[in-house]
Amino acid sequence: MLLGPGRNYYVQWSAIKKIQAAVLAKDYREQFHQISVLADMGNADAQYNLGLMYWRGQGIAQNDRQATYWWGKAAEQGNADAASLLAQARGRGIAKDEKSAEFWLLEAAKAGNVEAELNLGKLYYTGIGGKPNYPESAKWFSTSASHGNAEARTFLEMMKEKGQFDSKTL
Repeated sequence: MLLGPGRNYYVQWSAIKKIQAAVLAKDYREQFHQISVLADMGNADAQYNLGLMYWRGQGIAQNDRQATYWWGKAAEQGNADAASLLAQARGRGIAKDEKSAEFWLLEAAKAGNVEAELNLGKLYYTGIGGKPNYPESAKWFSTSASHGNAEARTFLEMMKEKGQFDSKTL
């Protein structure tokens, strides 16, 4: 009989093997079930993936609130992808709160999430509370562009054409 850490290791190993088989078989129900086991055990990657499954309605009925719940759990453990998606989900599953979105986008962007860098640039461009912050916007668009994001380069060019951005200020 396995006890303590040995049992946890076995349960996780077994769930991962079953997830791999379910992915190959395109069995979303089994995939959902096994990811739920890992998520309940506190695995941040599983929590992120469980959120995706709820968001997309794969293996379970689509549920925005459950998706954001699981992304929140994963983001609190440092999962940058979950933090980015949590920020983007505002108004769908969670309250539309610009400050919360800014917090999670900053967390994800600091961890190098290129999509979060782009979305942080957009958030500052449109403004928090309606007040744009063009220098911060340009900074994050520039960071995202330096990581290969073409959309961020387009935003920088648009800002330059409108006189909202001067490359000497970065």
